[in-house]
Amino acid sequence: MIQKVLHMLGIRKRTAQAQVNVPLIIFLVLLGVVFSIFSYHKIAQSYERQALDTIRTLSAALDTEEVRSLTGKDIDQDRPAYLAMKKRLSQTFSANAAYFFTIRDGLIYFMVDSEPIGSLDLSPPGLHYAEAPPEAYRIFMEEQPIVTKAYTDRWGSWVSAFILLPQGEESIPIAFGLDYSSGIFYTHAKWISLVASLLILVLLVLFMIASHALKNNKLLQVEKDKATEATSLLKTFEVKERKERILLETTLQSLGEAVISIDIEGRVVVMNRIAQQLTGWDIAEALGKPLHEVYHIVDGLTLKPFEKPWPYTVLETGIPIQYDNSEIKLIGKSGKPIAIEDMVYPILDDKGTVTGAVLIFTDGTEKRLHRDKLLYLSTHDRLTGLLDRQSFYAKMQELDGNRNYPLVLMLLDINGLKLINEAYGHATGDSLLNEIAIILQRPWYKGQMVGRVDGDEFALFFPNATEEIVLKVSQEIQEALSEQAFSGYALTISHGYAKKEYAQTSLSELQKRAEDDLFRNKSVENQSARQKMVDLLLQSLFKKSPREMEHSKRVGILAERFGRHLGFPKEEFEALHTLGVLHDIGKIALATRILNEKNKLDTDDWREIRRHPEIGFNLLSSVNQYDIIAEQVLCHHERWDGKGYPNQIAGESIPLYSRILALCDSFDAMTNYRTYRAGVPIDKALEEIKRCSNTQFDPTLVGRFLEMYGKRFEMEGEKSARIFS
Repeated sequence: MIQKVLHMLGIRKRTAQAQVNVPLIIFLVLLGVVFSIFSYHKIAQSYERQALDTIRTLSAALDTEEVRSLTGKDIDQDRPAYLAMKKRLSQTFSANAAYFFTIRDGLIYFMVDSEPIGSLDLSPPGLHYAEAPPEAYRIFMEEQPIVTKAYTDRWGSWVSAFILLPQGEESIPIAFGLDYSSGIFYTHAKWISLVASLLILVLLVLFMIASHALKNNKLLQVEKDKATEATSLLKTFEVKERKERILLETTLQSLGEAVISIDIEGRVVVMNRIAQQLTGWDIAEALGKPLHEVYHIVDGLTLKPFEKPWPYTVLETGIPIQYDNSEIKLIGKSGKPIAIEDMVYPILDDKGTVTGAVLIFTDGTEKRLHRDKLLYLSTHDRLTGLLDRQSFYAKMQELDGNRNYPLVLMLLDINGLKLINEAYGHATGDSLLNEIAIILQRPWYKGQMVGRVDGDEFALFFPNATEEIVLKVSQEIQEALSEQAFSGYALTISHGYAKKEYAQTSLSELQKRAEDDLFRNKSVENQSARQKMVDLLLQSLFKKSPREMEHSKRVGILAERFGRHLGFPKEEFEALHTLGVLHDIGKIALATRILNEKNKLDTDDWREIRRHPEIGFNLLSSVNQYDIIAEQVLCHHERWDGKGYPNQIAGESIPLYSRILALCDSFDAMTNYRTYRAGVPIDKALEEIKRCSNTQFDPTLVGRFLEMYGKRFEMEGEKSARIFS
């Protein structure tokens, strides 16, 4: 090898000098070997330091909050945090592979790596890394990053750099790793040390030649030329170093976060593209300027500058500072404030001395807006936009003080809302609640506060208010609601209120007094309002379908007539008349199309129609006046054999009035015109009723019904017993 070097430098072997120069040549060979070994170790250490600096910088630049939300198990594969971190790893690193891993039960498991999904080299979350080097276990006990010796696993031979991420209070231990091909990693070191050794050897040989040929000017000139070639080799190494520095800068520019690097004096050294966009400063303008001129941050609430920005604190202490959810705004060069989230990490040399700092920050505007939206949703009723119950009373607690005494809590309950929900559906009821909320938010009184504290209950808070003012506001609200008519029905409210004049009265006591007052008023007003609503709903049904009106009136008359025939007292056959008129009130919830359908109804339409007894029951049972007939309405489509609806009850378990109503309803339906068929003669209808005795109808009632029409009815060979006479 020495001969080749000598030949490269143009040194000719001379027999006469060989004997003289052999010891010197041997010395030079040994010196070259020693220097090669020394250079290799030094350069390898340099590459290891570079790997350590790279993993420090990149781990500081990464947003590790996402990876901390992972568990290191296979359930992470579909999580957005896993996919986002995988995408970031695949875009930002120049090593052969980048990944996060954890240790669990003494074993190493992958969490997320930079390999694309579907790759044969993919290491899914929760994969046990059986061939992990010893350093992968040791990093969880180290505070500083480490570089491994060359090792081999199923994917190849590697040299890896590991760093332990700061651990949260409840998060699992997480380490970040970069893999470099061991062949490339140490080949570079071997090649550079060999060339450096050759260069030193060349210089020594040149020195030897020069010392033996000082009198030979031509030979001296040749040696100078060779020295020039050696200088050229050194420049080649400098170019390579410059390329590596450019590669690092390119990596910083490709990050999704803004990055500014400062020196120990706090002056800007590096600034990536995102940082330039957020600050409004061009790198050419910002380079060398004090950080506080370029990165001007203020308190997000007061917009006052911070006394000492934390990047300078990190330069002094060497301790990283993480984002702590503080309200921070960056005042850009344009003067426009931007909500940001930032973190600062120190840059340390091999001895641990602080030489600068890296500042990483992001535009937090969208995240703040999202957080504010979630906060709003957590404190406000989603339907009306008013304060919800918890937030209303919490806000009232804040306003409870001498400056607001006397204060008044007023509770409002919307009468008849349940009936509207039953008759027209909850979508209509919700629309009505929204309209009511808009009315309640009118400026009734200075300093008022409005909330929805229950399904149909609202609350209003009035500071420095008297009872006269509250009663006046209540009357004005009632008048406003009356103008907001719903299908011809003027909305009404029941209200209750309580006043607090002294601090000794607790808010819970105030609330109870207001609720008691509301209950007293509601018990009187609500029944009247509900009865009016039922009457209105019946009129609305008749307006939608005049045929239903005629049918209901005929059934009422027929039921009363049958009750008289059965010998019922006046109050009972009058109740039968009312039942006949109201029996189909549940059809108010049906579409007009179904009520007036001219063709036979399909399966879906019948399913809707079969709901009307339950709807009618819910409507009538809420009104004291109609409560006694509500169950009769519920059961008027039940059958004697138990095959009716909605509850499939049979025999005498069906209320008597319901069995009577079933006969009258069916008889009227058969003998009168329908949109899809003509009515049948009375005799034919009576024959059909007789045929359905003991299946659809109560056989005893069938006999009495036929008797009312002058027909004889034989039941099991005997005359029907007249149990009602």
